[in-house]
Amino acid sequence: MTKFTGLLVLIFVAGLAYLALMNQGVVTLKLSATHVLELPTIALILFSIVIGALSMLFVGAVRDARRYYETWQSHRQQKKYQRIQESYSKGLDAFFATRYDEATELFNRILEEEPNNVNALLRRGD
Repeated sequence: MTKFTGLLVLIFVAGLAYLALMNQGVVTLKLSATHVLELPTIALILFSIVIGALSMLFVGAVRDARRYYETWQSHRQQKKYQRIQESYSKGLDAFFATRYDEATELFNRILEEEPNNVNALLRRGD
């Protein structure tokens, strides 16, 4: 724990102690017509702090999960694009080496993964 974090925790605890001393009263919560709950004011403050911290933890976890999913999708698309480009390069090499059957097979494989690939469509037509 760094010195700054320790200082912040100490200030927070001191603030809570001050609030506990100044607010020694009791808060009455009516849960229903027959159920009444009496809490010390400091307990209500601590409960609110815990609920706020848990909600921020949840929001942060959802944000991180969304970011992880977007990054994963982006990497997947990049790998697919690289795989298609590699097959296209091999297809061009085969085409210019007059291995037309191999080139056609490679271009067809590209079109199976990405049917709208203009370069593969044009080369397959040659």
